[in-house]
Amino acid sequence: MKLSAKIILSFLLASLIPTAIAGWLTYNSTLNTIRQQAFQEKNSLLANKAKLIHTYLENHISRLEMINYFPPIQGIIRATPTGIDPLDQSTLALWHTRLATIFSSIIQLSPDTFQLRYLDKAGTEVVRVEMSGEMTSVTPKERLQNKYHRPYFQSILNTQPGETYVSTIELNEEYGKIQVPHTPVLRIGLPIYSETDQSFQGALISNIFARKLLELINPNHQMNLSLLDQNGYFLYSPTTPENEFSSVSLFEEQPELEQNLEQEAFRWHEDIEDQEVRLWRKIYYDTAHPDRYWILLERIPFSTLFAPLKKAQQSFIWIGFGTLSLVLLLSLIISRSISKPILTLNAEAKRIADGKMNTQTNPSIRKASDEIGELARSFDAMTDTLIELNTGLEHKVHLRTQELEKSEMDVANKNKELQTMLYITTHDLKEPLRAIENFSGIIVDDYASVLDEEGVGMLNRIVKASARMRLLLDDLMT
Repeated sequence: MKLSAKIILSFLLASLIPTAIAGWLTYNSTLNTIRQQAFQEKNSLLANKAKLIHTYLENHISRLEMINYFPPIQGIIRATPTGIDPLDQSTLALWHTRLATIFSSIIQLSPDTFQLRYLDKAGTEVVRVEMSGEMTSVTPKERLQNKYHRPYFQSILNTQPGETYVSTIELNEEYGKIQVPHTPVLRIGLPIYSETDQSFQGALISNIFARKLLELINPNHQMNLSLLDQNGYFLYSPTTPENEFSSVSLFEEQPELEQNLEQEAFRWHEDIEDQEVRLWRKIYYDTAHPDRYWILLERIPFSTLFAPLKKAQQSFIWIGFGTLSLVLLLSLIISRSISKPILTLNAEAKRIADGKMNTQTNPSIRKASDEIGELARSFDAMTDTLIELNTGLEHKVHLRTQELEKSEMDVANKNKELQTMLYITTHDLKEPLRAIENFSGIIVDDYASVLDEEGVGMLNRIVKASARMRLLLDDLMT
């Protein structure tokens, strides 16, 4: 990898790693901030929705309590045994009419109340007024029903003095059948006691359009809110109306919700699989019985909840892209400012290696005040030192060569003298040696008969030794 590429890569890594870490930390910080803000806002919002429901119920309870304070209730109780009120001699029918008039006035003032009833202690409707279109109507006596065995009346029978019964939301029934079209209804029951002996005498019951309540907490379906009963069945679900009052329980789909309900009144849950946040709050609609509650559930898609984060991500991407471009540009500039002088020095070092010792660095590089300029000046100083060393070495080699040449001439002269002396000596030795060899041969030839065998052998050895000596002298001369 080239030096410039290494420099660029180093700059990119040195900048991208901190940028990535900073981006990741910023992303997580933003995510946590959005989550905390959303948690606080939604917690407060659902708490306000719960307060709105409680206020709504308290207003309706107050109306029933107000009706209880009006004279017809106790007048009916007093007149029931004999048909005449012993207090003011009013007939039972007259008290019925007076109560019906009060019921009609309250229904007209409270459009979400579609039915008011007074039931005696046996559960039989005594007075019943309901909204019919835009008018109120009093139910004839022959159409009045007995509600003793209905769960809500049994619950009223079990209330303690001072308590008010609030039913869950359910579909209205008339004459034993669910009313069509379906009418979600909320019932509020106020036990009635005799002023004389405080004995239970019956109940005031208000039937309320539950849809009005639900639209009050989620006007125009601005939120993805659902209302469930304590068993997980949908009472209100604008996004999936087919689930309302059906056999579909959310607890079957999300058993963890049922478990969490036992521990907490408010919960925030992020579902990665469904890509949504689910948050819920318990609403204790019957304050006297904390085991009876509704569940206000809101579902928020991640895409909606973390929309600001998506915008922040886009900003991070553009900032990262800009940072990367700037770092790349700076790294290219710095790479050129660093690598170009170094490459120049490298080329000059190669010329010196090729024997071009007169090489000098570029003046612009040499005059720089940074480390590269210092390197260039050191490089030139090294080059000058190499030139001096090379010149001195050449001079020493020249002197040594001269000494060697002189030594070779002296050796050659001495060899020549030795050769001459050897030639003369050899030449001088060959003459007596030749005389010894000749005379020994003559003695062997002429006096062989006189000499004995040993004498002849010794002369022959002299002749052979002379011949060998002559060959050695010939070899020295060649």
